[in-house]
Amino acid sequence: MTTHPGTTDHDPLPKAGTAQAMAPSTVFPQSVSLKIGRTSVMLYANGYRKDAAAGPGHSTQEYLASFSVNATQIPPQFDALLRQLTCLQPERYEQLVERLTQRVLEPARQRALERQRQQQKQQTLAVLAFAQRQLQGLQAAADPQVQRAVAEVLSVARSLLKPEPGLVADPSPAVTALEAAAQGPVALPTAAGEQVQDKPPEERLAELLALTNAHLTEMASLMPESAGKFRKGYPFKESTVSRVREFWFRASDAVAALGGRGQLRRPKSWEHLREQVLAAKA
Repeated sequence: MTTHPGTTDHDPLPKAGTAQAMAPSTVFPQSVSLKIGRTSVMLYANGYRKDAAAGPGHSTQEYLASFSVNATQIPPQFDALLRQLTCLQPERYEQLVERLTQRVLEPARQRALERQRQQQKQQTLAVLAFAQRQLQGLQAAADPQVQRAVAEVLSVARSLLKPEPGLVADPSPAVTALEAAAQGPVALPTAAGEQVQDKPPEERLAELLALTNAHLTEMASLMPESAGKFRKGYPFKESTVSRVREFWFRASDAVAALGGRGQLRRPKSWEHLREQVLAAKA
């Protein structure tokens, strides 16, 4: 085959509606196709090359254009080329665009939205953490103006809470910190529901343990399928998964801290004490 100066091994695609004269070696364009790779989308022209002088022909494939799989729209130049190559087959253009939308554009848009949500989340957490640090450095004051300002801050913080339908939202760490700044020393609820401030450390520890054990018991009761709360394969929210992961470490840290005192340390055979310990609290 003779290659003329200024040409490639692949003959150019003919313009729509025109015929290409037979040459010693001719490519008959048949279709265009997409290849969706890990990082890019590539457009190819598929043809059939037949040498006039010898034997059967063979299929050909020529690279035409590409764009990143992170694009949320088809680049204008890529779209224009795709339209040109499928101008005699508009249904083929629609098929390829639909494939691009489902396989590339929609996933890229979802990833972009998730990145945006994560950025907003991190910005919000940073603002709340800064507010918490600033408020924890304040001292409670009986001045009416200060109390009104604290009440306004609490109102704004509570407006950020978005409980699930049918559930009452627990105070968020941010709201808890605001209330603590407004009230001064932390007040712990007793079994009777009254608030008691500045209790002896062991009494406070005992109350915290009682509350924690009650919450853990309720938590465990929610999980079996027989409880009818969460069906098999229930899709938990990412925020719930995140709290469970935090719980792993918080619980482990608490057990380790308690174990630093010999009397509170968990023995090696502690699992054998389950019936004895839980029966005493039944």
